[in-house]
Amino acid sequence: MSSARVFSLGFFKPAAYRGLQQMGMRNRQMAVSATGFSRDANAGSPSSPGMSLEDRVFEVVKKFEKVDAAKVTETARFTDDLALDSLDTVELVMGFEDEFKLEIPDEDADKIMTVQDAIDYLKTRSSEIV
Repeated sequence: MSSARVFSLGFFKPAAYRGLQQMGMRNRQMAVSATGFSRDANAGSPSSPGMSLEDRVFEVVKKFEKVDAAKVTETARFTDDLALDSLDTVELVMGFEDEFKLEIPDEDADKIMTVQDAIDYLKTRSSEIV
C-alpha cells in the first residue's frame, strides 16, 4: 500500500465508526488514503498567515481532494452538496483539527454538516485556536 496508511479503528472517533459499520466496514483495520488533502508543493498547511477563520475553513474544505472547490459555499452540506461520505467527513473534521490545532469532540463533530456549521463551531472555540 504505497499511497495508503493502515490505522486501527481506535484512530477513528466512535461516531465515525458507527458510520463505517452502517456501510458494512467492520474490519479491525481500515486503509485510509494519506492524500486526503491536496497541497501545493510550497505549502506547509492549507492556510496562510493573516487569513481569517472563515477563509481558513474554506481553504481546508477546498483543499480536500474529493471536493469540487467551485461547489464550496457557506451552506454547502458535506454529504449532499459536496458528495462526501461518512469517512470523508471524518477526514475533513480531522483537517479542521489539524488546521486549528484543537480536538473536536465526537458530539460536536457530528453536528458539523456544512461549511457554516464549521465556522460557527470554531468561532465558539476561538480562544483556543492557533
